[in-house]
Amino acid sequence: MGLISAIRGQVAQIDKNLPLYEVHTMDEVFLLSAAQQRFQALLVSGFAVISLLLSAIGLYGLLSFLVAQRTLEIGVRMALGAPRQSVLTMVLRRGMVLAAIGVALGIAASVALTNFLKGMLFGVRPLDALTFVVVSEVLLLVCLLASSGPVYRAARLDPVKTLRDQ
Repeated sequence: MGLISAIRGQVAQIDKNLPLYEVHTMDEVFLLSAAQQRFQALLVSGFAVISLLLSAIGLYGLLSFLVAQRTLEIGVRMALGAPRQSVLTMVLRRGMVLAAIGVALGIAASVALTNFLKGMLFGVRPLDALTFVVVSEVLLLVCLLASSGPVYRAARLDPVKTLRDQ
């Protein structure tokens, strides 16, 4: 950028009527050329975060519904002497089995559909094992966190009150 005035002077010596406009450094040219791709990557990342949030909310809702449906069963188990840990494990296992099935189906669909996406990927391997593992772990962690609310609610159930209400 410090050379622009010297370049303008040299161009003016050659031809005073020759305009010199839109002078940029190579770094600026590179940043401007990649702006559209960066915006698209940011947009896709935003949609990915929103979809992760929606899946967590959906999983929480589903597990809450399952716990509400099984309130009588949980109350009977606890009234018959089942330890709270056993009930917590049962509810948590149910959520994590659903999450594992979802992750397995998602990986299978992703592997099957990578052939269609190969033309749109630049500088990224379509079947990157690290990406599949990291995304799967993040989704399972989200499922575990989403399961914690219904598990906590199931642990607080009073068996006598539950049986009386049913």
